[in-house]
Amino acid sequence: MNDSFSSSWNIISHTVTTGLKDWGSLHPTLVHIPIALLLIAPLFILIGLIFPKSAKTFYLSALILLAIGTLGVYLVISTGEEASELIKPNPEVVATLEAHEHLAEKIRLNFSLLTSIFLAYMLSLPLLSKRLPSKVHQMGLTLFLIIYAYNLVLLFNTAHQGGKLVHYHGVT
Repeated sequence: MNDSFSSSWNIISHTVTTGLKDWGSLHPTLVHIPIALLLIAPLFILIGLIFPKSAKTFYLSALILLAIGTLGVYLVISTGEEASELIKPNPEVVATLEAHEHLAEKIRLNFSLLTSIFLAYMLSLPLLSKRLPSKVHQMGLTLFLIIYAYNLVLLFNTAHQGGKLVHYHGVT
């Protein structure tokens, strides 16, 4: 057990040390965190819709995951921009890289908007709960989840382009 902990600690400390020297090297390590958080966040909204008595707690959890995931996208784009400077110009690689960057910028904007909209909803929830029936909340959140699902497709396409850079073009 100590060997596995020690080994894991050595890997983590090596990654952090390398990342402090070369910001771009952290991109492959960090990129999975916001993807996971942004994928899980809407599940909490769904659970809140299913269990209305605990909805506020689930919605708050979704907001926290969404906010951290969105901030993570900003961080990952920063490390990705640094990493992209080391790529040798090859027309196929550049085309894939440009698609990856374009999609990443789009999801940064879209998830920033989604986070802002959901934050505004959460802040106005006490007032809205008094004035609007629960069916209106359910319809609004369902629409939000449909728009969110579209943005998850964009997120997956962005990840696919990044994976294509690594696994098809051999960019490391």
